[in-house]
Amino acid sequence: MPDTPRTATSTGAQCAVDLHTHTAASDGIYCPRELIVRAKKIGLSAIAVTDHDTVGGIPEALAAGIKENMEVIPGVEITVDDDLHQVFDIHILGLFIDCHNKKLNDLLAEGERARLQQKLKTIARLQELGYAISYPEVREYAKGSIGRPHIAAVLLKNNPKLKSREHIFAALLGNGKAAYCPRELKISLKQAIAVIHHAAGIAVLAHPLLYGRDCDKAMAAFVKEGGDAIEAYYPYEHTSTFEKLAGHEQRSRVKKVFSFASQHGLLLTGGSDFHGDHEGIVLGSSPYSESEFEKVKAWVSGRR
Repeated sequence: MPDTPRTATSTGAQCAVDLHTHTAASDGIYCPRELIVRAKKIGLSAIAVTDHDTVGGIPEALAAGIKENMEVIPGVEITVDDDLHQVFDIHILGLFIDCHNKKLNDLLAEGERARLQQKLKTIARLQELGYAISYPEVREYAKGSIGRPHIAAVLLKNNPKLKSREHIFAALLGNGKAAYCPRELKISLKQAIAVIHHAAGIAVLAHPLLYGRDCDKAMAAFVKEGGDAIEAYYPYEHTSTFEKLAGHEQRSRVKKVFSFASQHGLLLTGGSDFHGDHEGIVLGSSPYSESEFEKVKAWVSGRR
């Protein structure tokens, strides 16, 4: 089993590869070109662009990768709500995908429509609760696909009583909180994994330890439906899920993910889940090794 990940620093990248990032095409801050330029500047050699439910930023990212002499992996992050396995708001990364694949794009377009309706309902509920916010403001701030971080940013700007993004998610926007609205469209694990495979990609269970008590259930269901890899390297120490845990408990939980991957023959990936500097997570802060990345690339090449 690989060594347990080191603790990420707050000063810069720890590794040369980051397989989980977001751009302004979904809920990130930087446009795809800016993200690639920043990645090159801090010394990354490869980066995956994995926006939520869209591949809209990939062409720009690929073009920037050519210009910056950096390997850019086309990717996507699909949100899963699975009634069969009783796992909800689970994220599946598709890496090395064909971003022009019709089945993938059809599913993502359907998901984007559902995502927009969900955010419109969330904004309406916030207005009912007395908060100053409007859809045009959020749309202008987001530039692209609207996510909860965009809504949180506008809430912070317009409502002085709200002190932080963390406070907003804990009280209003987090799953099951006062302004949370579930999506009407539900994409199952089976659907997400199948469409990623159809697009010649590798299906990865993202940040499993963020699912709390559903972690074991999510990992088991992922394997049952034919998933390929697990995001074992992730900067959990910057998440509210882990901040309250003692160091030995953090290490124990991370070790469990590595053990599960080994037992089930899953590949290992790693990424920062970078959205922007304001999130407190540093681009490249997941301690993912190039040797593990080469194993993934070899597996993908062999399958093709």
